[in-house]
Amino acid sequence: MDEMNIREMRHGHNLGSDDRLLIHQAANGREPEKDLQAIINREGSESPAGQYAQMLLDVMPETIKKVQPADARQILPMLITARNEELSLPQTVKTLMESALEFLKIHPDFHVAIVIANNASTDETTAAVARVYAEHKAMLLKSHISIEVIYEGKPGKINGIRKGVKHIEERFGHQYTHIISGDADVRWDKGAVSALWKIAHPVTGAKPLLVGSNVIPLNRKNFWGFLEHVIYYGYGSLPPRQQGLFMKIVNGMGYLADKSTLHYWEDIPVEIGSDDTALSALVGPENIAIAGDA
Repeated sequence: MDEMNIREMRHGHNLGSDDRLLIHQAANGREPEKDLQAIINREGSESPAGQYAQMLLDVMPETIKKVQPADARQILPMLITARNEELSLPQTVKTLMESALEFLKIHPDFHVAIVIANNASTDETTAAVARVYAEHKAMLLKSHISIEVIYEGKPGKINGIRKGVKHIEERFGHQYTHIISGDADVRWDKGAVSALWKIAHPVTGAKPLLVGSNVIPLNRKNFWGFLEHVIYYGYGSLPPRQQGLFMKIVNGMGYLADKSTLHYWEDIPVEIGSDDTALSALVGPENIAIAGDA
């Protein structure tokens, strides 16, 4: 993709904010593919509105399903819930893509499906993802990594996770055994996904149901970020049951969950703030492992 096209995407194809809002409303509707295509047909594929609508259409689920069929590959879904994260989300998605590429070098028979659950955002979260997809489309198609955006109109991270889990189950069914879940404002290390998967599949012993990661929050590189790190991960020399100062938990910033744990999201109240702590408590410390090098 040439520099001029990238610059146009970053500026909304020279559309006014009201025009972009209308196109985003189409993307957030019940039939986003149909409504976005209608805009393209009405305005013309070469018009600013048509190009912007096409950019969003490219990351809609039905479009991705046609362009990047998973076939018989095993799927590793990655669910990112995002509310008004247009500024931080691109870096999160890019670093997650890089980590997925490293994972696929070790596990070339997989397809990595990155699913962004837009949780009632009022900014251009979907467009932020679509720009990343457009800039890396050739690589994504070649590497069996897909990126798609779904919309949940009810605010609350639990609602976003529930919508994402339901979408993944309906889309991939028996093709996946685990799911990676994470926040929209973190930076993933290149080896993080591979490390999570390795910890979840030990050569001997019981397999953990949750594996916590050590991803870095983009906005927490300070004393509070260090304190958060200690609370979540404890000190590397401590026995597993003593990791964390208070209890052994995974961090919502990023973790790998066995498919069998996903039903717990229906039991967690929407109003709860610490969704990751609640999930950890339901799964139990004996079923959790922490991957400090992830």
